[in-house]
Amino acid sequence: MLSRRNLFRGLCLLVSSLLLAGSDLSAGGLDSWDALRSVALQRVAGRTYRQIYHAGEPVDLYSCGAQIALVDDDDPYADVVDLVVWLELLSREIRAKGIYDAGRPYLARLESYGRQRLARLDAGYTRSVDSWSAVNESTLDGLARALNAALGQRLYTVKGGCGAGEVPVKFRLPNGSRGIIINAFRYELCQVRNINPQDTSACYGWKEITGVPMYLSGSYRYMLVRPGGGWSAGEFVVDQRRIESMFSDDRPYPIELR
Repeated sequence: MLSRRNLFRGLCLLVSSLLLAGSDLSAGGLDSWDALRSVALQRVAGRTYRQIYHAGEPVDLYSCGAQIALVDDDDPYADVVDLVVWLELLSREIRAKGIYDAGRPYLARLESYGRQRLARLDAGYTRSVDSWSAVNESTLDGLARALNAALGQRLYTVKGGCGAGEVPVKFRLPNGSRGIIINAFRYELCQVRNINPQDTSACYGWKEITGVPMYLSGSYRYMLVRPGGGWSAGEFVVDQRRIESMFSDDRPYPIELR
């Protein structure tokens, strides 16, 4: 007899084949770092470092990724994704101020760290317990000093400390239906890497919806499998900044999928 897990997996693969029949994914040659960067920068297009990380002054270089959610906190690649975005947006800011050369050695060191972490993740190693900011705090301190010296003022600092960035969500599904969700960033990353994003065995990040609330923030894709074998797919957004004060562990945010 098929187990509950294997039965659901088979249904998901059936949906995948139906959805992607005849689709054409163009060939690409991006390595993991460039693929992450490509998708991440599309997601933050038009945003600045201060909008996403730290508004006001002084500017804290210690990243918490507090104002944007690209991947779930429990995603093993979450920390590296945050570093990719942080490097790009901070680089843009200090280029505009004419002080990029002062920060270049420190940024190169941080990118090297990120590429090494990404290579280890791709090789199957687990994610680091500490965030990239915590591991590289001395590099961030040096970067802040170098930028401040180039500016002639104390504009950048390294304070550290991060809070939670997700809210509990409870799903409502059509009677008898079963569903899976994936972070939209993960979905698009599979597309960039020429991986079928709706093949649940090949595209990492699909999660089964259960009766237990899920902690989410950002944009997601979903697929529903109905009792008669039909299916549906769609998208939804969890706007953490708008609803985090309205819901709690005892009162999850309700989302209905159709």
